[in-house]
Amino acid sequence: MTTQHPIDAVITWVDGDDPQHKQKLNQYLASIGRQPKSADSTRFRSLGEIDYCVASIIQYAPFIHRIFIITDEQTPSLVERYKGTDWEERIAIVDHKTVFRGYESVLPTFNSLSIETVMHRIEHLSDNFIYLNDDFFLMCPVEPEDFFQNNEPVLRGSFKKQAEFRLSKRMRDWLGFSRNPDDPSFKRSQELSAQLEGFKKEFWRIGHVPHPLKRSTMETLFMTNPQLLEANIDYPLRHGNQFSPVALANHRQIKSGQAVLKSDFEDLNIKPGRYSPRKLKQILTDSPAKFGCIQSLDQAGEKQQKIVLDWLDKNISNLT
Repeated sequence: MTTQHPIDAVITWVDGDDPQHKQKLNQYLASIGRQPKSADSTRFRSLGEIDYCVASIIQYAPFIHRIFIITDEQTPSLVERYKGTDWEERIAIVDHKTVFRGYESVLPTFNSLSIETVMHRIEHLSDNFIYLNDDFFLMCPVEPEDFFQNNEPVLRGSFKKQAEFRLSKRMRDWLGFSRNPDDPSFKRSQELSAQLEGFKKEFWRIGHVPHPLKRSTMETLFMTNPQLLEANIDYPLRHGNQFSPVALANHRQIKSGQAVLKSDFEDLNIKPGRYSPRKLKQILTDSPAKFGCIQSLDQAGEKQQKIVLDWLDKNISNLT
C-alpha cells in the first residue's frame, strides 16, 4: 500500500525559548494589550518532545516516506543527528512562509489551528499523510493499515452530541456563564467543523492521537471554500471562533462514506503534573497504548519529568 499510496508524516513544532520567537510573541501581545490564555507559555515550550516524536516514527513506522516539520524560522537539533543516515533526505523543515505563501499578511502566527489549515500546502506532500503535534509519539510497531485502509483514513473517535444538545451547556447558559472566545476549546473547534459539513446534532470527536488525512480532501475543501481558509488563518492566537481543519476533513470523509471509523483510541494521553510520581510511573508502565501524548511536560515537577523522560528513553531507542 505504501508503494502505491506513500504515507508522509507532518509535525508542527515551535521552540518557545527561542529569543526570536519570544520577541515576535511579545510584540503581538503588546499590540493587543493583554495575554490571552491561548498565549500561555506551556503552549510553546519544548523539552525535547519532538526528538521522541521523530525517533518513534523512525523506529516504529519505517514505512513513512518523508517527515515534514513545520516551523517558524527554526530548526530542531535532531536534523543534525540524522545527517549521514538514510533519513537525512527524508526529514524536511518547512517554514511558515512556505505554507502561508500568498497569505504572508497573517504572519507571524502562534496558532496551531491556523497552521493546520494550510499544512496541506506543503510542496511534494503525499496525498496520504499523518499529522502529529510535537508531543505525540508512537509506543510500539504500527502498520500502514493502522492509519489507512483501502486508501481511506482510519478515524479514531466517537459520535458525541453537540453543545446545544447537552444538558450541561443548557445549565451553563441558564446560570449565565458564557463562552469566552479567547479560551478556545478543542471540543468546540470540532463541533464547528461538523456544522460546516452539515452535521446538525452530533460530531465525530477525536482525541490527541496521530491523525491520518488526505491532502486531496483538504485541497478540495479550501479550493471550493477559500473564504473558510482565509477566515481560519486570520487569528494570530487560537480563538473560539476557529474550526479544526483536521475535524473538518474528518467530517468530509465521513459524509462521503470514505472513512474507516474506529471507536478505540488506543492512546495514552496525560499531563504528568497531575499525578504523583508513583501513580505516574504505574500509568506509564501499565499502558497498552499504541499512541502517546504527553501534554505540558514543562509544568510537571522535576521527579515527574525524569520519570517520563526515562520511560521515553527506555521505549524509544533511536535517538542517536
